Amino acid sequence: MDKTEQEQLNETIEKKQKALAGYRELAKTNPALYLPEITATLNNLSILYEKAECLKEAETACFEALEISQKLAQTEPDKYLSEAALMFNNLGLLQRKSGRYQEAITNYSKALEIRENLAQKYPDIYTSEVTMTRYYLLLLKMEANGPDSLTEEELLRFVENLESDKNNFDLD
Repeated sequence: MDKTEQEQLNETIEKKQKALAGYRELAKTNPALYLPEITATLNNLSILYEKAECLKEAETACFEALEISQKLAQTEPDKYLSEAALMFNNLGLLQRKSGRYQEAITNYSKALEIRENLAQKYPDIYTSEVTMTRYYLLLLKMEANGPDSLTEEELLRFVENLESDKNNFDLD
């Protein structure tokens, strides 16, 4: 990343931090309206921090977004469980990048569990997310523990998902 790109990234991070501060203030009087905005802004900050190679800050933002998503999902699961799954997934990505494979596997697994449950209720929406999460989880397990660490059941379930969801993926 050149100096200009780094400066632009830093400016964007600063703007998102200011927006986050504003949403936090507004959430004090209207949490139902602004907690989702806080979650989205924290997720965006996490992505920006990761791009800036500030992995600790990225993980902190992602973890806070996860906590808020889980809290919101307690009262409106259909609306916010997918956000919690996204945060578990993103947390796993950051932990993988930091070389913390077992933590990453745990968080990918949590994302997969949530998405599998959602896919039972809303298959048209979440089947592809299940397939992709399972795929990345398998890749992560192979990266962490070698290809022999995968169970036959994991591989078969992935192939079954891929076959049932083949319209959303290029299998050639």
